[in-house]
Amino acid sequence: MSLRDAGVEISRVTMSGWMMRVGDLLAPVVAAMRREILQESYIQADETTVPVQRPREKKGKNHQVYLWQFEVDPKRWTQT
Repeated sequence: MSLRDAGVEISRVTMSGWMMRVGDLLAPVVAAMRREILQESYIQADETTVPVQRPREKKGKNHQVYLWQFEVDPKRWTQT
């Protein structure tokens, strides 16, 4: 059951604020991950584009954002 099904309405502004706050709270985790990744001798990256609608623009008009995924040599992290 979703919150909407239960009759709970949460505004987009509220949810957006929550997401911004989560991003702030995760900043130290991102910084630690960045430090670990940059210590590696081999880094692989993947860039993926995602269409996103801007809240104040006409419905159906999207802009493109980018998601990046980074990976290091998995042998360093596996036990042998």
